[in-house]
Amino acid sequence: MVVSTEGKEYKAHMKKHLLSQLDVRDLPLFPKPTKLQCSIKAYPPDRRGRDLDNIQKVLLDCFSKIIWEDDVQVHAIHAEKIYDYRNKDKGYCEVAIKEME
Repeated sequence: MVVSTEGKEYKAHMKKHLLSQLDVRDLPLFPKPTKLQCSIKAYPPDRRGRDLDNIQKVLLDCFSKIIWEDDVQVHAIHAEKIYDYRNKDKGYCEVAIKEME
């Protein structure tokens, strides 16, 4: 898969934002071999076509080495795209992660 320059810049921005919110001494939060499940709610800023699987892929890649060691640790995913215009022009995602038993 070839990632565009814009895509690489976006991933770098996302990782920087994520790291700014965490204590880097405790990373990754979930070391191997922890099995994880992930729930994603994506709130796009507008109705332009965005594939949910692409949103999910960017998030999983950005969380590697920070939240978990590798996204192979994610064994279950629930993802949904929700159009909510209360925060117009400010798309965002809510992500919940927990260990699987």
